[in-house]
Amino acid sequence: MKTVLIDTDVMVAAFCSATGKSRQLLLMILDQKLNAGCSVPLFMEYEAVLTRDAILQRAQLTRQEVIDILDDLALLIKPIGLHYNWRPVARDPDDDLVIEAAVNGQIKTIISFNVKDMKAGADLFGIDIVRPAQFIAQNSV
Repeated sequence: MKTVLIDTDVMVAAFCSATGKSRQLLLMILDQKLNAGCSVPLFMEYEAVLTRDAILQRAQLTRQEVIDILDDLALLIKPIGLHYNWRPVARDPDDDLVIEAAVNGQIKTIISFNVKDMKAGADLFGIDIVRPAQFIAQNSV
């Protein structure tokens, strides 16, 4: 089974839209139908962003409910240690965190809505950047 890395923007969409492809990806990970990897800094970014008041309101969840889901996710994802810092490589410095995790975890697919800003940096390492719907269509998982 392929291992992917999920960008924070996809995590936000997964929490905020019950019917979107991002939610489908999150459920696939939680149902162990898709493997995902994540570094500690990226996971901390998930928590920091997903527990913002505006996101909690959009998702109609409490902070504790988000933490509980993230706890479940943390038990299932492949932990990625950062053995080498690969910065700067992305057009947007915030995306370096994501690419760096993928490189260190030897993950060849990042699922993100931010394809434009990440592509050049990811291409340096042979990493594909795909949107959630594209990933699902191409992998029929």
